[in-house]
Amino acid sequence: MVPIGLALHLRYCQDRGAEVRALFWVTLAGCVLDSVLGAMGVFDFAQWPLPLWLALLWLVLASGLRHSLAWAARPVWLGALLGMLGGPLAYLAGARLAGVALPMGVMPTAIVLGMIWALVFPLALRVALRPKPAPTL
Repeated sequence: MVPIGLALHLRYCQDRGAEVRALFWVTLAGCVLDSVLGAMGVFDFAQWPLPLWLALLWLVLASGLRHSLAWAARPVWLGALLGMLGGPLAYLAGARLAGVALPMGVMPTAIVLGMIWALVFPLALRVALRPKPAPTL
């Protein structure tokens, strides 16, 4: 379903180039982040470096950053607060649904993820909302 939803999403985007850049960079950074967290023992995935469903979730998140989530970009503290609260909740719910182990335990994992997502979400918004580069002569 994600590929179909993304195809429709891109079909109706006014600035498809900026959208594709946001999808690529946010998804790449998110997959690297989750792979590092897995290697550090925050998560225990059955697949390495991370499950496909998690990479697809990064695409879904990235697809909303320039649109339905853009309101959280300013002031920056709003994005940080949303990331600090929403990031851990999404991971903990996803881990429970997908059978991802949390070797550190639920509460320590939530605290670590809250600190990380207080930084990651505003940065992801900044990357996604970055203006298109000026043409070179």
